[in-house]
Amino acid sequence: MKQIISNLEKVFTDLDKKFIDGQIEWALGRKAALKEWRMDNILGHHYSAKRNEGYKNWNNDSWGFYEEMFRICGGKGHYNTLSQNNDAGIAQVFEKNCKRTIEARNAKVAKKLEKFGITEVKDSNISKTSDGFHGVFNVKTDKGNKRIEIDTILAGGYNIQCLHLRTLVKMKK
Repeated sequence: MKQIISNLEKVFTDLDKKFIDGQIEWALGRKAALKEWRMDNILGHHYSAKRNEGYKNWNNDSWGFYEEMFRICGGKGHYNTLSQNNDAGIAQVFEKNCKRTIEARNAKVAKKLEKFGITEVKDSNISKTSDGFHGVFNVKTDKGNKRIEIDTILAGGYNIQCLHLRTLVKMKK
């Protein structure tokens, strides 16, 4: 299984780098948006804000401020990360999270390939799509030659904190 994971890491190197860089860029963008929102809505003229709406537009509901800050950051966890770290710290945290996601993806794919009894990868063709990648692998198994398709797509929805990668593995004869 370690050899399969090693091969997957080589295959996914470019995609993984883009994923990590994109997540860090997203996080730093959210930090800038949070700073701008705070300047506009909370801090007031003493902190060089453009305007001071204070609590009057929030009906004295300070929780509304936090809900909006959480929304801007992509959730409470991201808010804590973005508000408690400098840019280098944010990059480090998001890179670590991305690497865990990548390791989980590779382990999932390797487990699936091992389950299929893959003994050798004959050739592969990976193409980038608008929302991830599509890979076709011709492999040798205990029971003959097979074709494996691995699709990585962007997933997310109304109840998901941020866009993330989802990996789908299919085996065909």
